[in-house]
Amino acid sequence: MSDYFILTNDNQNFKEIEVMRGIHLQIYTGENHGFYVDFL
Repeated sequence: MSDYFILTNDNQNFKEIEVMRGIHLQIYTGENHGFYVDFL
């Protein structure tokens, strides 16, 4: 199980999308901008 965080300048609202089975893509804004991909 591994994960990584990538900083971006994206202004999208928080979203969690299941890209593939066991893989969730989280896009959010706030104090920390970026998207987080978690491989379960």
